[in-house]
Amino acid sequence: MYFIRTENAIGLYLLKLSQDFLQTYAAKNKRLKCYYGGNLLFNQNSLTVKHETTFYKNYYKDFKKQIRKQITNDSDNKLVIKLDIENFFDNISIPTLLDNLDKSVKPSIKEELSFTTSTKENLKFFYSYLSHNQGGIPQADNDIISSFISYLYLTFSDLLIDSEILTYKEFINEHTIIRYVDDIFIVVNFCNESIQLQREKIIYSLTSQISDLLYSHLKVKLNKKTKLYWLGNKSDRETILKDLKKVSPEYHLNDEENDETPENKLANIFHELQKLKNSSIDFSIYSDGTIEADILREIYEKSVNQLLAKEENIAQIEAIFNEFNFDLVNVMPREIILIISKSKKVLQEFVNFLDSKMKLSTRDAYLILTLLCQHEFQYTNLFGRIKTIDSFKHIFNAFEEISIFSEKPGYFQLSYEEVVLITQYSNVIEQTRLRIFNEKINSYSVGLNHLLNEIHAVCMCFDTIKQKTKYEADDVVNYLTSKSIPHEICISIRNLFDRRNRNTVSHPSISDKIAWGVTKEEYIEYREVVGKCLKLILTVQ
Repeated sequence: MYFIRTENAIGLYLLKLSQDFLQTYAAKNKRLKCYYGGNLLFNQNSLTVKHETTFYKNYYKDFKKQIRKQITNDSDNKLVIKLDIENFFDNISIPTLLDNLDKSVKPSIKEELSFTTSTKENLKFFYSYLSHNQGGIPQADNDIISSFISYLYLTFSDLLIDSEILTYKEFINEHTIIRYVDDIFIVVNFCNESIQLQREKIIYSLTSQISDLLYSHLKVKLNKKTKLYWLGNKSDRETILKDLKKVSPEYHLNDEENDETPENKLANIFHELQKLKNSSIDFSIYSDGTIEADILREIYEKSVNQLLAKEENIAQIEAIFNEFNFDLVNVMPREIILIISKSKKVLQEFVNFLDSKMKLSTRDAYLILTLLCQHEFQYTNLFGRIKTIDSFKHIFNAFEEISIFSEKPGYFQLSYEEVVLITQYSNVIEQTRLRIFNEKINSYSVGLNHLLNEIHAVCMCFDTIKQKTKYEADDVVNYLTSKSIPHEICISIRNLFDRRNRNTVSHPSISDKIAWGVTKEEYIEYREVVGKCLKLILTVQ
C-alpha cells in the first residue's frame, strides 16, 4: 500500500511538473488528438478531481469518434497507419521520461518544484526498485496515474512523429495523430498529384524513420501488428472499422506434416513471391496471412534449394523480380535474399537498390546485414553505408576508435580479471550500486554505510574458513591479516566499522555517544582505503 501511495504521489508530481508544457505547447498542436482516459489538472496547488475528469468512457468515445470521422470524410487520398508498440508499459523508461521533461519544462517551473538532478536520481531509483531493475511502470486496472504517465511518455513520440511527417509536406497535404495511451493511429492525406506507387514508397520511408525515432529517442519498438489502411479501398475501410472493435487477435499454429514433393514446394514458393510482388507495402502482411511464412521457409530444405539452381527456375526468379519493389523483401529478408542470390542478375539489382537509397533506416540496415552475411561481407560499400545510420554509429566507433575489451572497467581501478572475480556475488553488486547512487546525490553518510557493506560482503564471500553464522568486524580483520594485508589498511578497515557505528544514518538516536555526519573528504579517504584493500584481496585469489 505504501508503494501504491508513493507511486500516485510521484505521478501527481509529474502531472504538476508537465501541466504547463502539455497545455500550452502540446495541446495547441491541432494535428494531435490524444487521450488517456482522464483529464487531471492542478488549479494552482489544488488537484481538480471530479467524475468528468477521471472517468475514461467519454475520452475513449472521443478517440474512436475522431478515427471514424477521418474514415468517412474525403477518404480517397487518405491512409491510416496503426502503430502497435511492443510491450509498451514494460518498456517505459523513467530515465528517458525525466530527461525529456528536463528539456521541455520551463526553468522557472523546474525551480519551483525542485526538479533537480537529485530529484531525478531519486525518482529513477524508486521505479528501478519497483521493477526489480527491469524497467517499465506498475500497471493496474483503471489506474489513471499509470495511464497519465504513459500518455505523457508518448506525448514526446507524438511530437517526434509530427516533425517527421512534416518533412514530407511536398507529398502530404495534412495529417492527424490520434492516440489513446499507446493505441496510435496516424491519418495521412496525400496530395492529389501523387500516384499509388509513389505513396507506398513515401509511407515505407516514413514508417521506417518513425520506427527508428521511437526506438532511439524513447526506447520503444514497433511490433509486427503495425498496419496500413488505404481508405480509397473499400475493403480496407471495412477492415479498420472491424479492427476498432477488436481487443486482440488470436493465433493458431499449423503442425501438420508437409509431404509435398520438392517441385510442388518450389511452385508454392514462386506463387507466394508473385503474391508479394502484387501486394502493396502494407505491414499487415506480417500478421494477416497474406504471405504464408511456412511456405517460404521450405527454401531451407536441401532438395528445394538445389532445384532453385536449375536454369529454368533461375529464369522464373528473374521474371518474378523484374520491376519488383525490393522494399517488400522486409517481409521475410533471410528467405527472400536466399532466393534472390540464386540469380546474379537479380542479386546485382538488389545490391544497386540498397546502394541507391538516400536515407537508410534500421530496416535497410537489417536487409544489408542479412545480404552481407549470406555473401561473406563482400559488398564493402554497403557495409560502409551502415555507418551513416545514427543508431549504428556508436557500434562502428567501438570498433574503430576504442578497445572493446577494457583493461580497467572503472571499479576501483581494478583490472578486468580482478573485477570478474566478484561479479558472481549479487550482494556485492547491490551494495556497489547503492554506494554509487548515493555518491551521485552527495549523500556521503549513506554512501559510507554501503562502502563498508561492500568490503564486508567481499570478505565474507572469499573467507573460506569462516565458521560463524554472523560475520562481524573482527572476522573481517582476521581474514585480512590472514591474507597478509598491510596493517595500516587493516586498521583503517577496522576504523571504518567504528565510523559506521558513529554515523548519524546508522545510529541517529545515540544517547550516550556523539554521532556525526560523514564529509565528502572523509568519505573519499575511506573509499581509497577500500580500493587498496580490494586490489590486494583480489590479487591473491
